[in-house]
Amino acid sequence: MTDADVRAHSGWANLEVDVDSETVQRLLAMRSKLEGLEESSFGFNLTEHQRMATVVVVVAACAFYVILSLRASVKARRLALAHVLDETVATSRRVSPLAMLLWRSAAAVFIFASYFSGWATSSPRVKFMRVSTFTCWSWFMMGVYFCVAALATLLHMSGRRLPSMLKATIWAMFEALTPVSILVCLVVWFVLIPMFQASNNVVALRIMFSWFGLAAHNANVVLMAVELLLNRLSFNDSHMPFVIIYGLVYLAFAMYLWRATGVLFYFFLDYTLPFAWVAYLALLGVIVASFKVTEHAAGAIKKRETPKSSSDGAPKAKGA
Repeated sequence: MTDADVRAHSGWANLEVDVDSETVQRLLAMRSKLEGLEESSFGFNLTEHQRMATVVVVVAACAFYVILSLRASVKARRLALAHVLDETVATSRRVSPLAMLLWRSAAAVFIFASYFSGWATSSPRVKFMRVSTFTCWSWFMMGVYFCVAALATLLHMSGRRLPSMLKATIWAMFEALTPVSILVCLVVWFVLIPMFQASNNVVALRIMFSWFGLAAHNANVVLMAVELLLNRLSFNDSHMPFVIIYGLVYLAFAMYLWRATGVLFYFFLDYTLPFAWVAYLALLGVIVASFKVTEHAAGAIKKRETPKSSSDGAPKAKGA
């Protein structure tokens, strides 16, 4: 693989990133080591099509699980997304409704202020990354969550009933974005930053340690942890497919983007590498483990209090 190939493969040519020859050579050496894992670590000698097939099997298995799980939950009426009380979604047992409104509003302002900071003067490359990376997707969706949650608190304070769809959206987003924030933080600190340091990728490291980078990769966990501490929502096992769906949607987008532009932001999503299927399983394991950790944390923090279901006779939602 030539210098030009590496630049094109990583998307540098498309994003107009200035990468010197020494950095390219470091990445060439790193890629050679990764490809060497094919025999030394995993014992497989697969063609590119076979590697892709293993990844497809993993992704298809995830999709199959999501379909079966949601179908079973709907039949057993375990989802109960719309059957939580308004105060469960809108208020806190620890602070007043006004304080909850101010907290959620401040969190939304902070997220969107950092997301759009310098947007008008940003280069096309920066704008492209702001709408294409998993981190930025998740950071933006967190801003949307806090906006919608603040709206729910405001409506409740004004004496209005919350629409069922609004309550369902808030609960599902909370359960998906909390473990996603943990995934983002772990991948950045234990995978991406070490890789950028090893390859001496100064441009990427500068982005990681910028104000926006530190906020989106670290403050995300803090914001969702504070929200978990304050709100009344907990986690429902039957909602785990939501966070997997979120990951699958981004994966589909990343594969489309890679095919259309040659840009792949995360090397471990490259199905041509020998360990791709292991990376995909590892990501799945981390996101499921993050869901379970936050589920147990919510149970411990809130002393496993289960809010009452609404008076329409709907079944109680576990952990609602």
